[in-house]
Amino acid sequence: MDTARSMVRIVNQKTAHSILNKNTSFEQALIRQRRRSPEATSTTILLEDSLDRVRGYLMNIAEATIDHAIHRRTRQL
Repeated sequence: MDTARSMVRIVNQKTAHSILNKNTSFEQALIRQRRRSPEATSTTILLEDSLDRVRGYLMNIAEATIDHAIHRRTRQL
């Protein structure tokens, strides 16, 4: 959470790209977890879905940070 907050606050494009590059491994970890517990309880399913939504939000924040950095850079030119 602190990494995402500082990434947006200081428009850290490098951190944003790093987070986007980890998206596949985050997704694969969630898929592996789901396969390990095929008879998951509703609580486990809810937790996994919430983690997947947080992953999606984080990816959106990283993309928005990159867009903002590009926009800011083009305004300065």
